[in-house]
Amino acid sequence: MKNKSVLFIALALCLLSLNLSAQGKIGFVDETYIAQNLPEYATIQQEMKAYQDKAQAEIKALEDEYTKKIQEVEALDPEVTPGPIVQSRLKEIQDLEKQIQELQNLANQEYQGMLSQKLKPVYDKMSKAIEEVALAQGNIYIFRIESLLYKQDKNNLSNLVLKQMGVTPTPNPELDTSTWGSPTASNKIGVADINYILPKLPAFTDAQKVMKVYTDKLQESVQKIQAEYQEIERRGGQMTPETPKAQRDQLVSELKAKQEELLKAQQNAQEQMSKKQNTLMEPIEKDVMEKIKEVSEAQGYTYILRIEASFYEPAENNISDSILRKMGVDPIADSGSDTGN
Repeated sequence: MKNKSVLFIALALCLLSLNLSAQGKIGFVDETYIAQNLPEYATIQQEMKAYQDKAQAEIKALEDEYTKKIQEVEALDPEVTPGPIVQSRLKEIQDLEKQIQELQNLANQEYQGMLSQKLKPVYDKMSKAIEEVALAQGNIYIFRIESLLYKQDKNNLSNLVLKQMGVTPTPNPELDTSTWGSPTASNKIGVADINYILPKLPAFTDAQKVMKVYTDKLQESVQKIQAEYQEIERRGGQMTPETPKAQRDQLVSELKAKQEELLKAQQNAQEQMSKKQNTLMEPIEKDVMEKIKEVSEAQGYTYILRIEASFYEPAENNISDSILRKMGVDPIADSGSDTGN
């Protein structure tokens, strides 16, 4: 969104003049938290669910037609149905499979486009409120929470933004907001490069090796089922008008079962790989975040930004190597260079 891009560029440019140390209030906001507390956000969710339900109904109609065509092929009488007709019916089924997939892809694209269009005025309204809060609080800069690896809760201005929008946030017993909205006037800002840190960690290297073995095994299983499906298709292409009906029926049944098995295997493989990746990376990422917090507090930082949020930063304010040392890794021995403090 335009407003978000402007804020992001302004943030990066401000860091050039700040030398990553600032006199003046600096806060941050959680746009997702703010949006979820807005009445119009709930309305958008309802509208998007209605769209999803309609799209799913259309897809189901095609899936029902797909099932019907399979049943019709299974009921063909070989005495009066030439082989080419069977081949044509099988191709219709394959074309319908493709049509269902295309409709699913189109529905997903339309959903994302519609969601972005509906959310734009919400985020435009939010951006205006953020600017008003910044002026009222005397803040010079307001960060987006996604750009921060470390921050102090007192600098969270999200509830003040909601108040500016005339909205009382929904109480959340799991979220302590009592210290929010009291930003300090003196700040020390640093950066950290997660993409630089992770590959240097032995735990990360081990996780990548485990993930590759796991992924290769799943892909091998899917490829085996795919080869079996293609073999059934090949056998179908060799049928003639003299092929017994029972044999044709058996092939159609095998083709349907193998297709369902293949789709299920592909979906399961994606789910399992994602789950495995999360399982392997979650403790590593949690450890990194804990070390970022420890280093930040020890060195007196108010904020640690993701390095992607900055166009330029002094080397001494990059705490990536400090984090690695905290985790027992010597960055100089690993790469022969030191990124910062």
